[in-house]
Amino acid sequence: MDNVTLKQLYDKVCKKKYGCEYFKMDLHIHTPASKCYKKRFSTNEEEYIEILDEAYESGISIIAITDHNTVKGYYEMMDYINNDKQKYSKYAGMLILPGIEISCFGKHILAIFPPDKKQNELNTFLYNIGIDINEQGEEDADAYKVTPIELMKRINEIGGITILAHADSSNGMLEKLLHNDKSENDSWIHKGKSLASIIKSEHLYGISLNDKNLKDKLLKDILNNKEYRREKSIAVIYCSDSHGTRDTEGNYKADGRPIGERYSYIKLSELSFHGLKIALLDPEVRIYDEIPGSNYPYIEGVAIKGGYLEDPKNPDRFQFFRFNKALNCVIGARGTGKSTLLDIVQYTLFPEITDDEVTLKFDTTVVFLNYFGDVYAFICEPKIEFDDYTNESINVRKKPSIYKLSKNGKFYSSRKSKEIYKELQNFSSVAYKQRAILNYAQDKRGPIEVINNLLLISDTEKYSILLKKIKQNYESIESVLRNQGRVEWNDYIKRKHIVEEDMQEITRPFIEILENSKEIFNLIVLTQK
Repeated sequence: MDNVTLKQLYDKVCKKKYGCEYFKMDLHIHTPASKCYKKRFSTNEEEYIEILDEAYESGISIIAITDHNTVKGYYEMMDYINNDKQKYSKYAGMLILPGIEISCFGKHILAIFPPDKKQNELNTFLYNIGIDINEQGEEDADAYKVTPIELMKRINEIGGITILAHADSSNGMLEKLLHNDKSENDSWIHKGKSLASIIKSEHLYGISLNDKNLKDKLLKDILNNKEYRREKSIAVIYCSDSHGTRDTEGNYKADGRPIGERYSYIKLSELSFHGLKIALLDPEVRIYDEIPGSNYPYIEGVAIKGGYLEDPKNPDRFQFFRFNKALNCVIGARGTGKSTLLDIVQYTLFPEITDDEVTLKFDTTVVFLNYFGDVYAFICEPKIEFDDYTNESINVRKKPSIYKLSKNGKFYSSRKSKEIYKELQNFSSVAYKQRAILNYAQDKRGPIEVINNLLLISDTEKYSILLKKIKQNYESIESVLRNQGRVEWNDYIKRKHIVEEDMQEITRPFIEILENSKEIFNLIVLTQK
């Protein structure tokens, strides 16, 4: 298979949806509709476009326009975009939401709404909570007709979500609490029932902080205290609170931080207000300060031609399947090829431990594997021959051909292919077919078996990674020893101690894994008894 075809297959795989992905979001951005906004241009249209350009160039996919006590800025911005086809096309991949930074009893609260919310409805909402039309855009305006608790309830009733704005800074709901030093009697945390009711409210979706260093104090010292402990976890996010844009030299002279400097990541399957709302309710697996790194290989996708999974109308075309880096569930009716797909993938990566009969179910398969950040294409084109006497199939070719995706976007045969293939055999993959899942569900020990498998795989992968580190360290030691003849004895002693300490640091978790494996083995023996 040539390089061009491989790249075409990979591009087609990557175009398919693969479940959730990570998006940057900034849910607190001001426009000229806020009277404290620092303008750079002569027209509002130029300001709005510059705001969107900064978000776009910073890779931010979700923004909320949250001016002080007004929604005017959002709707003006959207009018400009919707009336310009070029700009509409440019920002079509962004989710731009209407919002308000509401002042209530001297504290600031973010209200964020779906993009189809009508401006008149939100203006009526503002009037009903105490913000007159001539006060809109003023930071000092006050929603005096409602308490913060009532305000959050009203926001929820009209389909919005509530987030405490810059909770750790000026006009923030938790400013004093987060900047108060702990005392021995813990009296610093008892600040009245009103604040506790706000934090514990079911209508609160998130808490925004400016200082990341205060997150631990918020989670461990405050939200973990019985006075403020919620039934469910709360999302802690970061927003720019931008009140302007950078000048031509990149300088920022407004309040808050420039767009693209303070943000959070959200894990979604698609950009939508509903998805945002659901994700904020599940912060432990949906909201992140940084994108989690992948410390294990994972399959990006598969291309298969011929055999059981072929398209009857186009038998010469490949079928494409995109995989998620975490859990993958293959769903389909009986006999549609769910098990076949899993068998083909297993055979391509681990042919030595897979039944050769699967080779009768496909002609060519390409598995695109992400191996610690590098993408490899594993190509399997089994050559099948039949025994003249028994008529049994003989698989002549087992090991796949391996190509690496280079930085210039081309696949080439890698010198490290054999090494990569050998290292891959130290890892494991688990695929549970429908019948096996049913058997596990019916067996009382089924869940224990599944958990044991996952634990053993996890330890095996850690073991493989540690071995790789030890090998690298060993090569480093050899290099040092080769040069010892050129250094004095005292320098040698110093280096010897450093190397010994490094080796102890590397082997410590390796020893822990072995101990854990022994415990798991003992548990398995006990359960079998």
